[in-house]
Amino acid sequence: MAGTLPVAIVGGLHSDARAAAVAKLLTAVDGSVALRHDLSTAVQGTVRRSVHR
Repeated sequence: MAGTLPVAIVGGLHSDARAAAVAKLLTAVDGSVALRHDLSTAVQGTVRRSVHR
């Protein structure tokens, strides 16, 4: 396997705190990307994913 893919998982926080933590990571780590999974409709079989830079 060539290279590495460092990953940080942010979860379990109030939505405002989680958003602040992700924003800080995105600005602190050059080239970083946040992948968000919205599980609010998972029971019905839908998971929405969004990518943030």
